Amino acid sequence: EVKTSLRKRRPPFAGKAAIAGVSDTETAVDGLTTIVNSYGSDVIDAARAADVAFATVKAGKTDFQQLSSSLANVLPIASNVGVSFEEVGAAIAQLTARGVGTSEATTQLRGALSELSAAGTDVSDAFTEVAGKSFRQFIKDGGDMTGALEILGQAAQEQGVNISDLFGSVEAGSAILGLAGTNLDAYAAQVENMANSTGAAADAFSVIDESTSRKFERLSVATKNVAIEIGAALVPAVEALLPFVQGAVGFVGNLADGFAGLSPGLKGVVAGLAGVAAAIG
Repeated sequence: EVKTSLRKRRPPFAGKAAIAGVSDTETAVDGLTTIVNSYGSDVIDAARAADVAFATVKAGKTDFQQLSSSLANVLPIASNVGVSFEEVGAAIAQLTARGVGTSEATTQLRGALSELSAAGTDVSDAFTEVAGKSFRQFIKDGGDMTGALEILGQAAQEQGVNISDLFGSVEAGSAILGLAGTNLDAYAAQVENMANSTGAAADAFSVIDESTSRKFERLSVATKNVAIEIGAALVPAVEALLPFVQGAVGFVGNLADGFAGLSPGLKGVVAGLAGVAAAIG
């Protein structure tokens, strides 16, 4: 599994992804490996996955942690059908920007792609009637989601229904409604944005790395390093003083024993003085 190898190597982009996403390295590795394992490293590598992921975060209303935990909802079906991660990222950005939660958006997309790619569903039949081929074949032949959404719009128009009515579930219809029709141009722009997202993760890292919190974090690390160096330099002196300290501890211990022996006598003196004071009173 790519995930195992990434954890062993802890490549630089995983750490940068964690910083840029204001997350932890484990979450960054999990998110990136979900993408790479879904599509295969021959289709997309972790660096490219990070760029598209951060372009999605930047264009939508989500963050890397939410995105990482939600991608498993949609990537298995998307990769199986042949819909690219760039197209999935564009859809998530579009839907979350409209106020849909990240997990809900990915669940809606999964439903839409499932109905489109399954033989015998109403929307699959409507697509095939207009396109002359199934959705799966359309994608396999080089088609993309933008073109598929145009075909769905035409199918809905021919049937005299809303495009969302082609789907059996409200969730699936809602996803397509947010991407097609009057929203199609915006979605096409998002897809182009994802295609041109090279360097997005590095840019996000640079911005966060220059923040006040990151500067204090680096200062804290530097302070700890200096403390370690000072401690190492003091070791010889401490070792030289150790015999003296041990002798002093023994001397104090002997004094304590002496005081312990005197304590009964001191108690008697105090008792006698108390009696004298009482008589005077």
